[in-house]
Amino acid sequence: MFTAAVLALAVKTQIFDTTFYSLWEAAALLRGDHPYRDFFEWGIPGQMAVSAAVQWLFGYRLINEFVLQWLFIVAAMVISFRLACRMSGSVAAALFASLVALIAIAVAPIYHYPKLFFYPVLLALGCRYLDRPGAGAGALLGFTTAVAFLFRHDHGVYLGMGSVMTFMLAVKAGRAPRAALMDAAAYVATAAVLVVPWLVVVHRSEGLWPYVQSRLLLAGGDETVPPWTMYRQALSTEPIRLAIGGTGENDGFLWLEQISLLLPLLLLGSVVFAIVAHRRRVRPLPPDTPVLLLASAFLTIVALRLFREPSYSALLAPVTAAFGARFLTRPHWPVRALAVALFLVSAVAGVRVVLTTSVGDFAETIEDVPRMFSKLRAHPPIDAFTTLADVDDFDRHAPEWAAEPVPLGFLMRYVRECTPEGARVLVTGSTPFQVPYLVERPVAGGHLYWHRGWRSDSAHEAESLAMLRRQSVPFAISTQVPVLEDLRAYPRILAHFTSRYVEVPETGGRLLVERGRRSLRVFGPLRYPCFQ
Repeated sequence: MFTAAVLALAVKTQIFDTTFYSLWEAAALLRGDHPYRDFFEWGIPGQMAVSAAVQWLFGYRLINEFVLQWLFIVAAMVISFRLACRMSGSVAAALFASLVALIAIAVAPIYHYPKLFFYPVLLALGCRYLDRPGAGAGALLGFTTAVAFLFRHDHGVYLGMGSVMTFMLAVKAGRAPRAALMDAAAYVATAAVLVVPWLVVVHRSEGLWPYVQSRLLLAGGDETVPPWTMYRQALSTEPIRLAIGGTGENDGFLWLEQISLLLPLLLLGSVVFAIVAHRRRVRPLPPDTPVLLLASAFLTIVALRLFREPSYSALLAPVTAAFGARFLTRPHWPVRALAVALFLVSAVAGVRVVLTTSVGDFAETIEDVPRMFSKLRAHPPIDAFTTLADVDDFDRHAPEWAAEPVPLGFLMRYVRECTPEGARVLVTGSTPFQVPYLVERPVAGGHLYWHRGWRSDSAHEAESLAMLRRQSVPFAISTQVPVLEDLRAYPRILAHFTSRYVEVPETGGRLLVERGRRSLRVFGPLRYPCFQ
């Protein structure tokens, strides 16, 4: 309930371009496009399919995607709370840890919901398997790994690594190797039931190896910070100083990042201490030792791969807090005191992050909630951004627009109203995910990652060019830089658009229209040519 309330209050900070991350592909599916023939999804087939199913079942409205993401995040918080109860043995400690994590959730981009969800699930299922190993528990791990892989492939890779570690730790804890192998076989068989049909579809359409190659190239542009740099910062006093006294949004995130990096080391240290004490016959080995080893290794791997910037630390906040709750109930009071202090500093850091966003103005935030939900329920969805009345009232010569290109909302509305049914739109820009969903037309040329130079090698460029030549494409639109600038990595496609398209006036090169098309009417105060 608390999580749902926080997500609802933070809604106005979540309506932005990358929130449409999977919706543009979902929109293409709903219009009948084949994902490996008419467009090339980049590695999130399951997430795309779930978003499309929700839009199909409950209506073509943005609210339905938000509710989907919220449900996953609420489930993640519930799972993390249960983990915290297990680790601490105290509902009060688990609640305290979860409330600190909830502050970070208020500013975590909700389109990251698979990260927030699948990583706690893996650790919860790993605990379950280590407690009661068996083929059923192994199959459940395999099912979860396969679903995570289909949602986004790197999630499946991380969960696969965590699953292998789980089986190995079970053997170390006393599970017979033969029995563990049978459990692993159930894991593989269950995962294969879900993944193999998708592999067959890819192989028969785009081709499995070309698919792997092109997606690896696209993902390769997302660089992580070197581990030694992150740990050097974690061992300095700068993060805590900024957490308490900093004024920027990333100051608080920097502290949360360092806690997320240090917690696995603290967990590992507690295990090493327990093993040494056990070997000296001081005390028995704690029964949750395999679980702590799994958590410390898994969280370290995920953090080192995930943290491309400090704000990504919010994505591990629920599960990090869950395992950190263990230290809140340790028998030695110095450990408890230090844990409480770290949680309190984390809470301060999280609050500082919240205060640097628009959510921090609580009175205005509460007043805005009804208006934000009205935007989410708008149909067609573009009404939430630019209505036809807005177009009619647009004054190009008003002081606020006189020196600026025509705003993107106006351009998207124009493209939606003036693109004939059956035609496509070329979409470019750094983060143009909202455009295909809002203009309600499928993308031309197979994808919208032109800004990143995806599929720009000779063979793939030729494939996209062939698609463009046989498709009806009256418009090309960019969300940021001029369209032709985004096409520089594709010389033949650039030549195609240079020769056949002309810039729409006063758009700064962000909108091109095909030459020679017969206009049926004009659109808006600027009297742009309309083909529908």
